[in-house]
Amino acid sequence: MSKILNKLLIITLLFLVPACTQKNEGNDNKLTKKTYEPNLDKRLDQNTGILFGDIGGKKSGTFDFASSNVLWRATLEVFNNIPLSNVDYAGGVIISDWYSNNSSNDSIKIVVNFASDELKPSSVNIKSFKKKCDNQSKCSTIKMSDKFNQKIKEKIINSARELSIAKDIKK
Repeated sequence: MSKILNKLLIITLLFLVPACTQKNEGNDNKLTKKTYEPNLDKRLDQNTGILFGDIGGKKSGTFDFASSNVLWRATLEVFNNIPLSNVDYAGGVIISDWYSNNSSNDSIKIVVNFASDELKPSSVNIKSFKKKCDNQSKCSTIKMSDKFNQKIKEKIINSARELSIAKDIKK
């Protein structure tokens, strides 16, 4: 059994060793040395396509920062006084932490998913949950009504419209 393992080890090493060597085209005896542009601005200009997704010198699309997306900004404005547990612009999601407006044993959690950055109601999806706890720390979670979710969506859309109008007035 050990002879078989030794043979397998030798065969494996024979395949791995050549894969680990780096060759320079035209001269097999020298390793290539990678050089970097010392000027940071020039190096950034050279690699812009790699960093931001340009393919063949063509821009693959524009990237909106969170501050320029009115739906995103409006949602953060609506959730201004609510503690947030997850805010991920790239993933298009905002999740609130469990919170309560008063000293009751009930708390609410809201999840906002963005389908697009267009200013329309179908671009925002809202899910909300209510956690009810009794005095013995036994809790149950239920899904909130669609009517409640619709009210939150309307607040976000209205706030986004106001932000969009204010942006257009500045221009």
